[in-house]
Amino acid sequence: MSLRSRIILLFIMPMISAMGLFGYISFQNSNRAIEKLAQKLQGEINEKVSEQLTEYLSTPLSINQINLDNRELGIIDFNNFSLMEKYLWYQINQFPHIGFIGYATETGNLIGVERLDDKEIEINIMDNSSPYNLRIYNLDQKGNKIAQKTVIPNFINQQRPWYQKAVEAREATWSDVFIYQGTPRLAISAVVPIYNQENQLEGVLFSDLLLSLISNFLKDLSVSKTGEIIIVDDNNYLVASSLEKPFIITNPDAKKIEQQPERISLENSQHEKIRQLSTNINKKFSSLNNLKESQFWQVKLDNQYYFIQAFPYNNYLTKPWYILILIPKQDLVGDIEANTKLTIIIWFFILLIALFLALWTTNYITKPILLLDRALSNFQKGNHQSPIILKRRDELGHLAIAFNEMTSEIQELVQNLEEKVKDRTKELSEAKDKAEVANQAKSEFLANMSHELRTPLNAILGFAQIMRKSPTLPEEHQESIEIINRSGEHLLTLINNILDLSKIEAGKITLNKENIDLYKLLDEIEDIFKYKAEKKGIHLIFEKLDNLPQFIKTDAPKLRQIIINLVSNAIKFTEEGGVSLQGTINKLNNNEKKVELLFIIRDTGKGIKHQELATLFQPFTQTKSGKEVNEGTGLGLSISKKFVELMGGNIKVSSEENVGTIFSFTVQTEIIPDYEVKSNQIMPQVVGIETNEKTYKILIVDDKEINCQLLVKLLKPFGFELKEANNGKQAVKIWEKWQPHLIFMDMRMPVMDGYEATKIIKGTTKGNATAIIAVTASVLEEEKAIILSAGCDDFVRKPFRQETIFSMLSKHLGINFIYEQIEENQSTEIISELTAKDFVAMPQEWLKKLYKASIDLDEQLILDLIQEIPDSHKSLIQGLKNIVDSLEFDRITTLIDEI
Repeated sequence: MSLRSRIILLFIMPMISAMGLFGYISFQNSNRAIEKLAQKLQGEINEKVSEQLTEYLSTPLSINQINLDNRELGIIDFNNFSLMEKYLWYQINQFPHIGFIGYATETGNLIGVERLDDKEIEINIMDNSSPYNLRIYNLDQKGNKIAQKTVIPNFINQQRPWYQKAVEAREATWSDVFIYQGTPRLAISAVVPIYNQENQLEGVLFSDLLLSLISNFLKDLSVSKTGEIIIVDDNNYLVASSLEKPFIITNPDAKKIEQQPERISLENSQHEKIRQLSTNINKKFSSLNNLKESQFWQVKLDNQYYFIQAFPYNNYLTKPWYILILIPKQDLVGDIEANTKLTIIIWFFILLIALFLALWTTNYITKPILLLDRALSNFQKGNHQSPIILKRRDELGHLAIAFNEMTSEIQELVQNLEEKVKDRTKELSEAKDKAEVANQAKSEFLANMSHELRTPLNAILGFAQIMRKSPTLPEEHQESIEIINRSGEHLLTLINNILDLSKIEAGKITLNKENIDLYKLLDEIEDIFKYKAEKKGIHLIFEKLDNLPQFIKTDAPKLRQIIINLVSNAIKFTEEGGVSLQGTINKLNNNEKKVELLFIIRDTGKGIKHQELATLFQPFTQTKSGKEVNEGTGLGLSISKKFVELMGGNIKVSSEENVGTIFSFTVQTEIIPDYEVKSNQIMPQVVGIETNEKTYKILIVDDKEINCQLLVKLLKPFGFELKEANNGKQAVKIWEKWQPHLIFMDMRMPVMDGYEATKIIKGTTKGNATAIIAVTASVLEEEKAIILSAGCDDFVRKPFRQETIFSMLSKHLGINFIYEQIEENQSTEIISELTAKDFVAMPQEWLKKLYKASIDLDEQLILDLIQEIPDSHKSLIQGLKNIVDSLEFDRITTLIDEI
């Protein structure tokens, strides 16, 4: 076949084949695309609705818990109605989703506040002055009663369905969906029965969620052009709907107090398509109660096809609700069909153009190619003197000219090749030098940025430590402070990682060896990742072989960082199977105390492509898998490799895609006796200064007001005389007049920095009587030497811990602080994981009671059974308490089944 024919076929055949395939594939895929689009859209709507329902339903539960906590703390008394009036009015104003908050007693009294549709707040009172008559009052904007609005007679608490639900459950639960009497609105109530110490019922605490809010949310939610969302309960009655109101008034002309509301079910909906949907559901599932997971199907309703998704929702609820999402097929089909028709027209038009271009291009291309073919044949035979004569200005013409020039220059190129190689080598050397200069500049920049970040971080962590000491701080705020503190510590770790890279590249990183318990370090790292592995459903195994020494001398932070980086990556990229770490001695050196340790981390994750292994340890480099999960900075493995090499070892990696990855590394360590390892103790808090101490004067110098305030708040409670200065010049003036015993001196400040101010003060005789402590965000060791050489007596890095400040005062002023007493039971105690063997010593009758209590989720009974365990079984006692705290009752039944 000639070249001309081949080119024509190459143009035409793909176009004809594509047209035939396109018609078939378009028809087959259009329905699949529509169905996938519907499933994706309904899946997104499912998530939004579930999230919003969870948010709404959690509010009444939170209110009840707040009121129970405040009662326990003595802040409120449910039976003190005069106090409860203001309290409940204020509380309902904080929660716009709530329709009613109140407390009803077993003796017939009731106190509560109600939010009406017009946002007005009313108070409902029923006490001994009006038994069984519920009085309703209007309130002014300050929560004071204005006038009695109405009275609901024969209002008996014990006849209220929500009251009966709480009494029947004997614990916190949900009422059935109900409609308010007098102000017809749909609601559900979170109720809690209140018992006295004799286990006698005192009353019921309740908070009502207005379900109209859910309907409003569903109406505002975008569900295609004409889609709808309906939520029903386990009896097929509407809870909320974007289509219709979930109840009707059978006598709308009557007074509100006499109106009779009636809930709407799927079967008696006002819309034909909903009634038909109810019939379809009954045929498909018999009842929605048989629906255990999300279901997707198509059905014809009211002469129109719909995509239906139904799924159960039972977060927080005692009985599930069912969410139905209806999307008309026409909402999705219209644009797809129009696009398909347009595409077919375009394809036919392109086919005609391609046929014309094929004929023209064939003639244009083949003629000069034949000339080039003959010339190349001559060139191959050694005839370099046969130029191509082709008078064209296009690419083929340029190719002919280039070919002619190539034949004349090829000899000259060979002669000059060696000289050019030398030139290129010199250029590469210069480029390398420039790259090293740029790399050094980058390291200096990172170090400076670290300094600027650590300064505000000092205030964050410092004030968090101060607030943690406050005895008046509420528990929920203490948790917030803990979060701030942990987040600050995490940010500090990230900053240190970046700075470590800077130090590594600058060649300034050093080993800081210390005596450690290796087993404890590995156990702590295992605890860090244990929950994350369990959450992903994978195994995490840390194995210490028999020859692995427990007590060693090494750089613990660097070893810890290496293992954390490797285990974290392994868990991140493993979706099934597990991750394991194995530690052992790789080899003994001539000195029996010095050994080389080997750590192997295996995972069954995605694996790493072979071509990516070469750049795996480069900074800011991520594999394809790493980019897909969108986590990390690409520094972890680079820092780990540098740390391993610094510790006298090496790191290796082997991987197979979709099978797993194995990292192994060695480090040089020294075995030490156990008595040389310090045990961890709880750091006691400073609570005062011994009474015979004199009053010390302390000057705080920092250009950042917040850093001054941090030290002031830390030291002022202990009776120190304090003054502040915002630059070195001002500090020198205050020192000359005031003569402080000690100065906390920031080193980087405007006007006059800390170095100059320290030299001036220490340059005098009386200046030597004042201790100067440098406070700086720099972490470079060489800067510490510069600071001390300037005359500073000591050195504190930002962010600092309060213990460091008190230690400096004791060291340089000889102050004797008073520390809080730490009880023995406050010492840290490691409780091993519970196993089936821990239960063997307990009687069979006790085990049966514990098993039943775990199935019934009876937390109080489990705690009572724990009291029966002998004190000699501390691990069983503490292990069961931990399970109760984490609400993992299924673990108890699993362990007992293993006996």
